[in-house]
Amino acid sequence: MLLGLWDDEVSASITFGAGIVAGALVGAPCHGLVAERLNEGSATRGGFGEATRLLVLIGVTSCIGVLVSALMNYALASHNVALADGLIPLVGAMLLGSLGLQVRLPLLLVPSASLHPLAIFCATLAGYAGEFSGPLLSGSLKDRLAPLCAVLEGGAVDPRCASSAADQRGLLLVVVSFQSMTLLSGLVWFAAAVPASQRAAASKREGPAELL
Repeated sequence: MLLGLWDDEVSASITFGAGIVAGALVGAPCHGLVAERLNEGSATRGGFGEATRLLVLIGVTSCIGVLVSALMNYALASHNVALADGLIPLVGAMLLGSLGLQVRLPLLLVPSASLHPLAIFCATLAGYAGEFSGPLLSGSLKDRLAPLCAVLEGGAVDPRCASSAADQRGLLLVVVSFQSMTLLSGLVWFAAAVPASQRAAASKREGPAELL
């Protein structure tokens, strides 16, 4: 809305929220089908073997999601509403569709049954930390990089926002900063696949055993 693609806060929220949810609803089962196909016929189904494949899958989809969202920068800069509306569900499908796999990894595949309660606690705590800190961080960045782009009483945007080139660039920098953090998370998923792969290979050599 602050970049001028939508007329008011309500239409911006509805468009973005509906697009993300629709993309996630389609992306989640698609991620599950791909994960199932990757595990079909595998000798290392379950444990670190399956964890390695899912970590790589999440890393790939996270990086693809960032590339797709990078096209949003063009849509935002050029005020191309049609392109933005088409990209939002695709971003949701890539970045939110793998949430089920991310939960399954720490809770079911790697820890032993005795550690499942601790895994649930850690996963829940990490999720809440991200949900609460994300809006605060994005708001702080927006206030710093685009101070004139504020939503006034009644939902209207400060008219100085659209005419300030510096603030428009600042808004794009806020988007790019979160794209960079999402790309970093994809790289972290890839990095986590390395020790998981090594543990899977070690478990295969040692034979069936409790992993942790």
